[in-house]
Amino acid sequence: MRRFWSAAEDDRLRSIYSDMPTSEVAKILGRSICGVNGHAQKLGLVKTQAYLDSPAACRLRRSPNPGIAFRFPKGHVPANKGMRMPGWAPGRMAETEFKKGQVSRNAMPMWSFRMVDGYLMLKTGKAHAAPNTGWEYVHRLIWEQANGPLPHWTLARLWWKDGDHLNCALSNLELLAGKDHVARTTVHRLPEPLRRVIQLTGVLKRKIRKIGGAGAEEHARRSA
Repeated sequence: MRRFWSAAEDDRLRSIYSDMPTSEVAKILGRSICGVNGHAQKLGLVKTQAYLDSPAACRLRRSPNPGIAFRFPKGHVPANKGMRMPGWAPGRMAETEFKKGQVSRNAMPMWSFRMVDGYLMLKTGKAHAAPNTGWEYVHRLIWEQANGPLPHWTLARLWWKDGDHLNCALSNLELLAGKDHVARTTVHRLPEPLRRVIQLTGVLKRKIRKIGGAGAEEHARRSA
């Protein structure tokens, strides 16, 4: 369970954090190092310059680029260059590795259909944004073939008149303005009394969460 910081722990952290290794601070307070660092940042605490200059600072004393002297310089030749011979494959590697031009066993041929999130898609090979590159929505294809390109989805969307996403017949598709689509798919489609109840329920839940959070802080303060 979450363990809240008490006022006494805050005072103790302020008194020892700046001049002591965080690992020791964590042991004294019985907290994790990440928890101590996170709460110290919340309180605006930082290490003093005297601590940063001391050997106890360890990695905090390092320069901004400590590893730059050990990097491979530009044009460096790797020590193992040329050691691997063409076709080298130990064990059964040659039997199990992918061959050039090999097709995955679950690859679907062109013009295959599949369902994605309840919508029917057709494999056309057309490249577009991931993750469905090579696939297109059937309802879009049918609509655009008859009526031209669709506007951006924020301006207008397609609607299935019978509610069946598998029925992509042109007669079953309807182009709705963005506001009309919102009116049919959100709380606005419900009767006025039910909309009011849902809104008031949301207000009540937010009040309960707010009171619960304040109550937890008060309980932690009294315990301390």
